[in-house]
Amino acid sequence: MQKQANQQIAILRKQAEVIMGQVKEIEQRLEVSYGIYEAEMKFTPQINELYHLYKKEGNKVLSFISPKEWGSKMPYDLFLASVKLLPDKTWEVIEKAASKSQIEH
Repeated sequence: MQKQANQQIAILRKQAEVIMGQVKEIEQRLEVSYGIYEAEMKFTPQINELYHLYKKEGNKVLSFISPKEWGSKMPYDLFLASVKLLPDKTWEVIEKAASKSQIEH
């Protein structure tokens, strides 16, 4: 009886760890999303499209153009991340070039 109960408890603990990991990922994505929505956008982002987040004069700016496409003529102070808008309107960081705290608000 005890062995069976311990096995069930172990399974439930593993499931709880997985769920808590998923909760943490969603919380992080939400925090990043708030930071991105503070950025200047001169367009309406489309779901599943790739965009690039920059910083210029202390303000965040979202652009279609990647750092590679800008080359040496990049008009921004700092590249923060390449991001994709997900169907739930949160943002997924695809490539990060700066500390996460600079992406968040």
